Amino acid sequence: MGAFVATKVNGAIVKQGGNVASYFCTPEGRVIHAVIGPVGADELLKEANWALAAWKEAKSSDELDDQQTEISQAHRRELPGLPETNERGPKHGRNKVVVPTAWGNVARLVGTQPQKVHQLLTEKPLAPLAEVYVEVFERILGERVSSAPNVELAEQGLKHAENENLPMLFILHQEGSNARIVEQWLAYVNARQRTNPTLHTLLRQCVIIVLPQKELPALSGRLKQEPYSVPSHGYPLFVITDSRGKQLDSFAGFEAVDQLNKPLARAFVAEFKLVPPQNLTKILGIAALVKRIDPELAAELQPVIDEVKASQREAREARYAKSEP
Repeated sequence: MGAFVATKVNGAIVKQGGNVASYFCTPEGRVIHAVIGPVGADELLKEANWALAAWKEAKSSDELDDQQTEISQAHRRELPGLPETNERGPKHGRNKVVVPTAWGNVARLVGTQPQKVHQLLTEKPLAPLAEVYVEVFERILGERVSSAPNVELAEQGLKHAENENLPMLFILHQEGSNARIVEQWLAYVNARQRTNPTLHTLLRQCVIIVLPQKELPALSGRLKQEPYSVPSHGYPLFVITDSRGKQLDSFAGFEAVDQLNKPLARAFVAEFKLVPPQNLTKILGIAALVKRIDPELAAELQPVIDEVKASQREAREARYAKSEP
């Protein structure tokens, strides 16, 4: 998104400067649907329900080709005056993607902004987000995309990690875009869910940032910190940091994924000892995970847990005392 300010005037959303596009994606980062501009909650909910219904139908097949066909047809039905195609695809007798002549092709998007979105995603159904967002932002919204979008996204991740006091895992790669490495990463981690369920759960609690290694100097420059030190060989590179981006550990190669448990556990313990979370359920959940990895390390969280419990007890007593006549 671009920098903008959205305010509510007489019940309507009014924006000043920039613009924004929202995307509904599969867990692999493939775009199901997009919403243009800063919209109200009712409209966003309506489009979210549309995306959920379309994806529910598409994911009835495990084949990506079939899923893309279903999503393409769902977008086609939103373009007025276009009948369903009767042409059949090779698998499961599903309709194959046929671009409607009346709406031209992806080189020329016409109609309203929502119609342009449907037209684009008719022709590029379930495309990786990295292949879609530039076209949406520049050709539909008419805004320029930053020359370093990955760095800006990384900065957003850093802000979220710092606000929530969460450790981060950087995945640095040499691919042309993030899409391919994200798919490989998800497949690799999911394949180890049975043998290493603790890691799978830990990863869901921290902030993960995927970034081409060549953009790391730009990120370091913006953060005004030293570049991360990484192993000299193997890709992708994994760098574990605290919530402020300070490096704690690093590994190289997908085979190093199974080595991430203890460094991530140490990162959570250090973070919670520095800034105890007020959510007792959260800290107890992390403590249980850490205990599976290293009971002695988990024991370091007990004073923090006691402190949070005491704080919550004092707060309850204060509320009770205030409520008494």
